[in-house]
Amino acid sequence: LTRLGLSGCGIGRVGCASLAKLLANPECNIETVKLNSNSIDNESAIILAESLVNNKKLTCLNLNGNDSIRAEGWLALLKLVCNTSSIDDVINSNHMLCYLGGYRYTSTITQAERAWGAEN
Repeated sequence: LTRLGLSGCGIGRVGCASLAKLLANPECNIETVKLNSNSIDNESAIILAESLVNNKKLTCLNLNGNDSIRAEGWLALLKLVCNTSSIDDVINSNHMLCYLGGYRYTSTITQAERAWGAEN
């Protein structure tokens, strides 16, 4: 299994926690996860981000249509792909994940980037 399509399934925190266990498994070969139009919020996004720290296979996580993800959730995902807290953190960031989806979230991502910049 390399692609998992779960768009519009009503997935929220409980579903994200279950999915996070799968994605954190080093033997997981999933490259694409489509979670469009679910009930994913900041806490769910943070759960997913934390599970992907050591995942080197997932390249696409589509989160379009999850309007409850705000700056805090996007910030967790941005830190996942490029944590600028230290040089070691930059090196150890998840550089495989190159698509998070959410072209409609440009302003929210920009807010997250500004918040992140203020922290670092």
